[in-house]
Amino acid sequence: MNSENTVRRRGWLMMLLGGALAFFMVTAFYHMLIRDQQNPNNLSVLALQDGELILRKNRNGHYLAEGKINGTPVVFLVDTGATQVAVSGDIAQKLGLAKKTRRTLQTASGTTEGWTTTIPEMELGFMLFVDTSAVIVNGLDENTVLLGMNALEQLHITQSAGELRLRPAK
Repeated sequence: MNSENTVRRRGWLMMLLGGALAFFMVTAFYHMLIRDQQNPNNLSVLALQDGELILRKNRNGHYLAEGKINGTPVVFLVDTGATQVAVSGDIAQKLGLAKKTRRTLQTASGTTEGWTTTIPEMELGFMLFVDTSAVIVNGLDENTVLLGMNALEQLHITQSAGELRLRPAK
């Protein structure tokens, strides 16, 4: 009788562990699916591209791409409406970017205060931007860097069928 109870307990334990494992796997799958819908252009996707970067729109219709500033991972939002590269105050502080000249800035959200700065090195896939002027703007999404026209003008850009193709203009 004892051995029968032991076998039964082990059976229940195995079913419980199997259910927990299945739940974990389904949760992980959906987490990756949602993450890829929010930003389909992660570092591993961009690392495979050479000569031309092909960015896919996210589910909100924006072009996001993982990149690096001074070796630190960031998420870029390609923003053809932004005159300059723009970073939040939090990101600027994290990256050690110096606040230079105070400026009044016109943004999509209205007028705000900001500071000029220079970003020594930005990476987007195989592309490297050196000594890029930027603005530090409080109130921006703390996890996103706007990739503005002062960086984008160095690229040839085409958009078609939900893809943005970027390649050096030279």
